[in-house]
Amino acid sequence: MRVLASLSTVGLTTVILASCGLDMGGLGEGPSTEGGTTLDSSSTAEGGSSSSGSSSGSGVDATADGSSSGTDSTAPPPDSSVKDTGFPADTFVPDTFVVETGPPPCTLANNCYVIPSNWELVAVDTSPSPITTACPTGFAGAAPTDLDEGPNTSAACACGPCATMTPPTCPNGPIQDFYDVGQSGCGSGGNPGSNKNMSSCNTDMYTGPLPFGYSNMDLKYVPPGATGGLCTSPGTPSGSVGYSGHDRACIPDSQASAGCVGNQCTLTLAPPYGVCVFQSGSQSCPGAPFTHQHLAGTSTTFTCSACGCNVSATCTGTMKLYTNNDCTTSTGGKEDDVVADGTCKPANTNQNMFASYAYVGNAPADVTCAPSGTSNAQNVMLQNEETICCTE
Repeated sequence: MRVLASLSTVGLTTVILASCGLDMGGLGEGPSTEGGTTLDSSSTAEGGSSSSGSSSGSGVDATADGSSSGTDSTAPPPDSSVKDTGFPADTFVPDTFVVETGPPPCTLANNCYVIPSNWELVAVDTSPSPITTACPTGFAGAAPTDLDEGPNTSAACACGPCATMTPPTCPNGPIQDFYDVGQSGCGSGGNPGSNKNMSSCNTDMYTGPLPFGYSNMDLKYVPPGATGGLCTSPGTPSGSVGYSGHDRACIPDSQASAGCVGNQCTLTLAPPYGVCVFQSGSQSCPGAPFTHQHLAGTSTTFTCSACGCNVSATCTGTMKLYTNNDCTTSTGGKEDDVVADGTCKPANTNQNMFASYAYVGNAPADVTCAPSGTSNAQNVMLQNEETICCTE
């Protein structure tokens, strides 16, 4: 700031001293310069007479006709100091300071914002719904950037189709047995109730014929269920991602269009747009007045966790009944085959007694893998994430 000073002019005072003439009477006699007699003679220059005593004693000059004139008209005026009006009187003029003032300070009161270092000015419309509002004047040169914030991925994943990696197996035993005589449904448990079937040929069975023979019985053999097996149910995106807010960001056309000089920008934006600053990535806001944080991105990426799954299969087989005790038909032995699938069916034999059996299981059938549980979104990330900090 320059300070200009005016110097005062000091006037010089010139004192003019005036000379004063004195009355000659009573100061001694001397010759007249005009050739007349002295002031103490009996005659004046004009020939008049005067009493030297009275005239010298009164200090009053006599006129030509002998009368008194009062004050001596030939005497100079009394001494006096005469102010010289040609020069100014001495005066003190104080210095005058002129302060050059700049623009008013940059404050919110005059709609001026100081843009923090490493942040950029942006006009932003934040709304819970998708935005269609045009960018404000001075920020409409480039196409706006539409962003989403607060992704909600609670319904973003679903269980995908299961894929069987290892099929289950159907064990050989134990085999449960049921029967009926002249009834339907095979509601009576056998004796024993199950055949262990621990080897290829077994004898732990009801042999008959008392109280009933096999020829008039219905039989039901229930093999054990499938065991083991492995399948997976990968989670898959369902395409349903919600957001807590939607933002439209508009960058300035230029420094001037945004009212900026350096890092100070003076502007007023009409609603719904507000004055904000932004920086790439997830950042903390720089402080007042930019304290309202919005983490937003152009899209959301995530992965889906795998679901649980259950493997199932149908196990069936054949119960082979032998009249010999070694599971053979040698020496005239007989064999009766009954399907073991958990359903009740006639023994279909004319034999009343059997001494041994062998169970032959089939490969698992109707193998399925059913998903269970839910798939959850993981590793949720906003793409092209920006931190937007607004004044409100």
